[in-house]
Amino acid sequence: MAERHADLKNKRRDFLHKSSDYYARKYDFVAVEDLDAKGLVELPGNSRNRAGAAWGTFLRMLEYKCEREGTHFVAVNPGGTTRECAACGVSTDKPLWVRDHSCPSCGFETDRDANAVVRLRLTGSKIV
Repeated sequence: MAERHADLKNKRRDFLHKSSDYYARKYDFVAVEDLDAKGLVELPGNSRNRAGAAWGTFLRMLEYKCEREGTHFVAVNPGGTTRECAACGVSTDKPLWVRDHSCPSCGFETDRDANAVVRLRLTGSKIV
């Protein structure tokens, strides 16, 4: 049983190293949400899977590899970034399961995460 756990740990670590290396080498700028990884694991429901994803480990690897490669790395305050419209700035409340952004004020429609990226690029004010 211990061998299986060690094998899984090595596979996970290898994946994290390869993924973080890929992003650090491919991009000039990497922005990640400044999430409280420990707090996510402590939330009820499916915390075992969140712990297994090793988000905090991935971020630490990504940060030092970006520094090594000369890639600009920033942690972004996640508060409200997917709610504010990138076109007009109006904030629209929506549950997390709604993956599209549709602004009732100006009619701008896009993927929720794409809206957040555009919003962050325009304002730069959410960058920690």
